[in-house]
Amino acid sequence: VARSTIEIATDERIYADVFREAEAERVADICAALIGNLPILRADNARTPLQAGDIALLSPGHTELWRYERALEQRGLAVSSQAGQTLMRRQETQDLLALVRVLADSSDTFAFGALMRGPLVGLSEQELLDITAALSSDGTGQTFFTVRTDPESVQHPLAKDILTVLQNLRRKASIVTPSLILAEAIERLNARVIIAARHGNRNARALANLDALIERARSYGVAGLRAFARDLQSDWERKARAPEGRIDAAEHAVEIVTIHSAKGLEWPVVIPINSTTELYRPDQFVHRQSDNSLHWMIGGVAPPELAEARAAESLEDANQRERIWYVACTRARNLLILPHIPQASKDSWFSSVDLRQLEVPELDLSSFTPLTSRSGAPQPNEQSADIFAREQRSVE
Repeated sequence: VARSTIEIATDERIYADVFREAEAERVADICAALIGNLPILRADNARTPLQAGDIALLSPGHTELWRYERALEQRGLAVSSQAGQTLMRRQETQDLLALVRVLADSSDTFAFGALMRGPLVGLSEQELLDITAALSSDGTGQTFFTVRTDPESVQHPLAKDILTVLQNLRRKASIVTPSLILAEAIERLNARVIIAARHGNRNARALANLDALIERARSYGVAGLRAFARDLQSDWERKARAPEGRIDAAEHAVEIVTIHSAKGLEWPVVIPINSTTELYRPDQFVHRQSDNSLHWMIGGVAPPELAEARAAESLEDANQRERIWYVACTRARNLLILPHIPQASKDSWFSSVDLRQLEVPELDLSSFTPLTSRSGAPQPNEQSADIFAREQRSVE
């Protein structure tokens, strides 16, 4: 067991989001340093270096977990977030939202422009202006470049191919379910390849989110594309909480899990996070489970049993938090890294239970070399057309 101290140099009040940002950076540094350096005893008694999937970050809730995900990804580490509810904040969701809106409504020129200009197609603004200018001067009377434009009148090869694909997909909108249209659109536009190339070796999460969006569309019937586009747009604007896709290759990704979901599971390394989350404030109504009674103030007057009911509720909540912390602290097989945040609020999860962090040693990472620093210089690509041709002939 070790502790990780997080302190912020300021005399002003520190809000929870500031703590989360500092903790996310610290936790990401710890993960990057431990991976590949810490030997782990496996079930077959073999010792192998720690992998990303051997680390679990346990959170008491879902609040602002994107900060931890972002910090890990900035260090080149893949993330498998079972606690993640940030599907509507992801770039791949925005890309598919523009695609769905174009397929659902041919008059949505804003979405069409976003799709053609966005990463799925990648046309520049100058190319779009040139296409529009060519349409205006060819004598056909068209002044705008839209999804209804005749592909034969578009000279740009990529724009012509994309336009043909979009129009073919739109013809099926009234006879095919949204999930099938979306799956076919992803396939024909090579969205998986484009998104995988964008994220490099951390593409598993983004690709899993594509499948999550397809699965989200399964609840809509035939001709339900407009409804799906409308609901997806609404969720995106509200940044609604929605679970992300599950990564198959979890052994290559740091896992973020809620403490409730971690019951019965174990990992070689466990780091509790997000402990600066403030506790729920007491409700106006108090339900006492012992006698199944309900208590509240009437006209500003507190009934005599209200204080007793609140005390019983507080004791029950404290016992529940203690049980949750017990679960978090017993999930580690080899190393448990406890957060130590002296400046945390008294009404936070960190302050709810005294884990005696000062009695355990501070985690020392000075002897570890982060994985990103050990990767070395990239190897030059010596492949050429002649070499490829010779290799192809040898295979055939």
